Amino acid sequence: MDRDAGHDAGHDAGHDAGHDAGHEAGQSEPAQYWYNPITGEVEEGRVSPWTDRMGPYPTREAALHALERAAGRTEAWDEEDRRWREEE
Repeated sequence: MDRDAGHDAGHDAGHDAGHDAGHEAGQSEPAQYWYNPITGEVEEGRVSPWTDRMGPYPTREAALHALERAAGRTEAWDEEDRRWREEE
């Protein structure tokens, strides 16, 4: 699982899409982007439920490559597991 995907799951629980606890009114946050693997679309802000998005990412471009990034990490972890098993 992509660390970014799991990161958002706990953070979003209990919050509505437009409110972050502890964020003062009047302060603007940089835009955050999520990749929705269900629709294949990049979303600005928390549009979809946390179960349907990967991120956040700092740019639209980074969100577009979310699946590639996750696949690369999975391959690296699989290789690490294989090496670890060979050492036993």
